[in-house]
Amino acid sequence: MSKMGPKITSEDNHLADLAEKSKKIVNRNDQYEIQLTPGTLGLQLKRSSDALCLKFFGERDITPNLTFQRLVIAMKPMKKLRKIDIQSRYTVSLTNECLETLSRGLERLRSLQSLTLNLGSCRVTDQGLKYLGETLKRLSSLQTLNLNFSSTYNITNKGWKGLGEGLERLISLKYFNIDLSSCSHLTDQDLKSIGESLKELSCLKSINIDFNSSWNITDQGVKNLCESLKKLNSLQDIALNSSRCRNITSESLNKLKETLQRLTLLRSLHLNFNSCKQITDQGIKALSQGIQKLSSLQSINMNFGFCDKITGEGLKNFSESLQKLACLRSLSLDFTECWNIIEKGLSSFSEALQTLTSLHVVKLNFERCSDIKDDGLKNLGEGLKGMKSLKSLNVNFETLRWNSISDEGLMHFSEGLKGLDSLLSINLNLQK
Repeated sequence: MSKMGPKITSEDNHLADLAEKSKKIVNRNDQYEIQLTPGTLGLQLKRSSDALCLKFFGERDITPNLTFQRLVIAMKPMKKLRKIDIQSRYTVSLTNECLETLSRGLERLRSLQSLTLNLGSCRVTDQGLKYLGETLKRLSSLQTLNLNFSSTYNITNKGWKGLGEGLERLISLKYFNIDLSSCSHLTDQDLKSIGESLKELSCLKSINIDFNSSWNITDQGVKNLCESLKKLNSLQDIALNSSRCRNITSESLNKLKETLQRLTLLRSLHLNFNSCKQITDQGIKALSQGIQKLSSLQSINMNFGFCDKITGEGLKNFSESLQKLACLRSLSLDFTECWNIIEKGLSSFSEALQTLTSLHVVKLNFERCSDIKDDGLKNLGEGLKGMKSLKSLNVNFETLRWNSISDEGLMHFSEGLKGLDSLLSINLNLQK
């Protein structure tokens, strides 16, 4: 009996027509858009003279590889295409076969500068990443790469190495984002493979690596990553999300200190250690020592929510490092349920605010830090008084203890807001 080919559905017939129409409008400057919504399925393709955006959505699958075959047909005449964005939601079962088909179309696009692939929750394995890696080797003009592998379970270190072999050839790459969140099989060695593929990319300016809820990652994984990052002297923006990685301790912050001290051009730093409960004041102190030498830093976003071993001493050390960042424009700190942060720590933080006169945006979350009382709010209000450039303020002091903050404390805090003439947006949650 001969092997049956893929079932051709009404959606695929629509795609065949779409491919033909796309070929006929290659030279048009206006954006061309077709949205297909037969039943509960949706497929949307947007075309302009230099960009292609394809999105799948709905509640039931189409025949995915045949869909990509049609897409590759449509892409053939688009040799000057500069941007591709392919988004897939959970119901579309993209496989290795789909990536192999797509890769054949991508490798012809030598002018491609931006590629976004959302493969979250799809059935891609090591072989699929090998196809993708081989394709990346041919995209020497690529400057922006966004990859989403969240909640994928079938990729081993062999697959990440295959992808890395392509990444290391992207000599023009400036912006790299990869989502590895909720990849329960992700290991420290996998992070090492990804990091090593980036360490020679001298044009890289921005890196965003999200491995939150990837529970097998330990301090060794962060160490492996940092060993590569510290060699990227041109980096200006770093974002690392290790939220809910329960095996990460203060040792990771100590390794980050060594890395940050070498990245003197850094302008933006975003670190998320939410629910990494083994982080202590020693870790905060080490991180502070790395930050204080970043004289070009303009934006800090730190999340230590639910790290309940951090005390007022940790906040004090961090505050002292902030005072040396004269260029800082945006500050976001989250210490939700850090029970042991007391008013002494907040007093030191308020003193630091008084020196940061160039701040435009401040976002502070001390929710359920129930040892902060009236004096803490009063000190914070004092710290805000000199911030004449402040445009946006977001403060959360919601507490579990009804008696920890009184009307008098709120009144003192409000006094600090007087005279902030540049303030355009204010959001206060001071519920008792």
